[in-house]
Amino acid sequence: MARDPRITAIEGEITGLALDAIVNAANSSLPGGGEGELVARCYRSSLPLAAAHGVRTIAFPAISSGAYGFPRGPACAIAVEETHRFVLTNDSLTSVVPVSLDQATAQLYNRALRGG
Repeated sequence: MARDPRITAIEGEITGLALDAIVNAANSSLPGGGEGELVARCYRSSLPLAAAHGVRTIAFPAISSGAYGFPRGPACAIAVEETHRFVLTNDSLTSVVPVSLDQATAQLYNRALRGG
């Protein structure tokens, strides 16, 4: 998978970003541990919804890899894979930013973005 310049992972505080939309990962109805398919479905649902509402720039937290305990590496890989799949067929989003609060997760995002 070639790196797409529209997907840029950063380490920082998501609420301080100046973007059109920020995804909120909090959902008390999600089961602890979240299966990989549930993580993927989050992106498969959120990205088209954002595009349908005219969102051009969007940020995602490290979905399911915190309180719900899904392993960070696979969560980051799924995030990048699903985002890349969407932007390949839809040019409405100009920037998708996976955001992590810690350096280790940012490195996992960047590894996935490099195809590793």
